[in-house]
Amino acid sequence: MVEPVVVESVVVEPVTDQREWVLCFDTGRRVAFGGFPVVLIGRDPTWGDGDDAAGLITIDDPERSVSKTHLAIGVGPDGPWVCDRNSTNGSTLVQTDGSETPIPTDGRLPLTSGTYVRFGARAVQVVAMAMEYQS
Repeated sequence: MVEPVVVESVVVEPVTDQREWVLCFDTGRRVAFGGFPVVLIGRDPTWGDGDDAAGLITIDDPERSVSKTHLAIGVGPDGPWVCDRNSTNGSTLVQTDGSETPIPTDGRLPLTSGTYVRFGARAVQVVAMAMEYQS
């Protein structure tokens, strides 16, 4: 079982899904985020209008290639999604076949297990893990 990293957040009701979505950062850090409707990722992420139920994940980036609040990654009824938050250096979705798609700032792109998101000089992979239920 992956141990979740504690992120600064407010208490929200968990999103129910058959899977636990885990963010695997290029540093080796892993964050399970299925309990939040959205997580904001950046050098020093902050909530904007309507973000008060979001988890915040701070990225160590001495080169400052990552914006203060660079990305939003969430889980909805159709699975996970990603949106660039008007970052300076942009974000790219890298599919498992290697194809790349720029991530828009005006909409969401769906994510599938195994896809990568490059943001600034950093990367995160989205992985679906089967949830274990105990009776």
